[in-house]
Amino acid sequence: MAYITLIRAVWESGKLDVLRVAGYTPGMLESVSFSPYMVPSLVSAGVVAFLAIVAFSRRDVPGATAFGLLMVNAFIWVFTYALVLGTDDLATMVFWFNIGQIGAVQSPALWLIFALSYTGHKTSVTWKTVAALYAIPLLTIVAIYTNDHHMLFRSAVEVKGVWPAATLEITPGPLFYPGIAYHYALIIGTLLILIRDAAHTRFTLQTAFIIVSLILPFISNVLTILEINPLEPYGANGVVFSISGCLVALALYRLGFFDLVPVARERVFNSLRQGVVVVDSRDRIIDFNSEFERLFDVQTGKPITSVFAEWPTWAKSGDDQTTGSLTLTPATNDAPRRFEVSLSRIGSAPRWTGYTAIVYDVTRIRAAEENARRLAEEKDLLLREVHHRVKNNMATVASLLEIERGATDDERTRAVLQEARGRLDVMVKVYDDLHRSDDFREVPAREYLAKLVTAVHGAFNSASRVKLAFEIGDETIKTALLFPISLIVNELVTNAMKHAFAEADHGTITLRLNRSAVGRHTLEFSDDGVGLPTPILDGGGNFGMTIIRGLCTQIKAELKIENTNGTTFRITFAG
Repeated sequence: MAYITLIRAVWESGKLDVLRVAGYTPGMLESVSFSPYMVPSLVSAGVVAFLAIVAFSRRDVPGATAFGLLMVNAFIWVFTYALVLGTDDLATMVFWFNIGQIGAVQSPALWLIFALSYTGHKTSVTWKTVAALYAIPLLTIVAIYTNDHHMLFRSAVEVKGVWPAATLEITPGPLFYPGIAYHYALIIGTLLILIRDAAHTRFTLQTAFIIVSLILPFISNVLTILEINPLEPYGANGVVFSISGCLVALALYRLGFFDLVPVARERVFNSLRQGVVVVDSRDRIIDFNSEFERLFDVQTGKPITSVFAEWPTWAKSGDDQTTGSLTLTPATNDAPRRFEVSLSRIGSAPRWTGYTAIVYDVTRIRAAEENARRLAEEKDLLLREVHHRVKNNMATVASLLEIERGATDDERTRAVLQEARGRLDVMVKVYDDLHRSDDFREVPAREYLAKLVTAVHGAFNSASRVKLAFEIGDETIKTALLFPISLIVNELVTNAMKHAFAEADHGTITLRLNRSAVGRHTLEFSDDGVGLPTPILDGGGNFGMTIIRGLCTQIKAELKIENTNGTTFRITFAG
């Protein structure tokens, strides 16, 4: 019924002008005079004004905007209270007191919005939430300014004493108590949120300062309603706001308030198996999860260099890099450990507010990698030694063949031994190239095949009459195919040099190697000589052709021979 009467009174006074509704009359400003009792409230006004400026300058920090608005309302509250103490005129005192109540009734809602944002529940602060929180405060303001029409918010108002010690005595009406109960409920809810956050965060001292700065005005307000003021005629609110303001200022500059903002720990930090640390823009540790605490003996507020002496310089720079990885060694006297650290900036350019670092203990991984590297080096050394010994043994066999060739007078035997020596030289060359290669799995095709063809070609007296051409891209040949391909190319070059240009003044040998789209190589050897006899094309031929066909079968290659304008061998194989 009280609210229905309130709405009716608002409707009836709707046509009144704003100043008349506010209760202003000419001369009210002139009637205010300075009083020593105004000093605490004026000092408080200055303190909260300063805190509002600081909060708005850091509005990108969660909770800073709500705190700034809270300080603006606190300024309105305490500054107008100082003006109330500057006069003993009832109308003037009521006018300034009503304006102060605009700030007072909004403060509990702003405290709750600040607490939700500051403790990592910003998603709960929606426009619907704000509208719901402000419903009662707005009705309270309306009730204050229409009280003369219904007398439901204040049933009586009178001046006690004379200036400079005059105070305003107010008798609450029926609408006052629902409003004050709602405001106290918001304050208690805010306290519970902050206390719960303090129990789950490392910002206990910081949050404690905030809680105390909230409780003091709350107690002062309760004492005022109960008409208990041990500081009378000084305004208790003015003194209390000065103390609360000093506490918040201390939290700003000694505890990093608005620099060190708690994070929703249960959801973000402690559920992670990796160590997580939050570092502010000054490289101070501001929070960490239980895994990081297990890994390091750390404290909030300490520089990150106390944990990692090698903290990266790019983290302090103003460039656009926002993430990165590096390996760090802890700056402790413990056994050396290695950590992989992934950094991500917090905030947006140019106002970076800090970094989140995810720390992985990679000591065992690095040890395993080092062991694998050492084993790989030993294996590489052993493999090179094997290749070297095999090459030396084959060179010994080649020398024995050469001795046997020199010891016989039979030309056919000498030719056979020479061909065997040539094939052995090819295998020696393969082992020599493998021994010199950095990669035993693959070798560059152009470099290797060109050297091989050039070496075989140069062993014949007719080399000056036969030109060589290569069309080989940046292809590689697997080591498993290197021996058979080398022997095939050796036989092709040898046969061409012996038979294709026997009666020609000049000729050309061309070697091509291409990779097809289906992952297969095509090796094409061609000469512009006399071509092959028909028996060879029909599957016959000498020992060299037998070797070529046998090696093609070994590597599952497809062999095609064309006998037009010379001879072309086309060998297609996988790999």
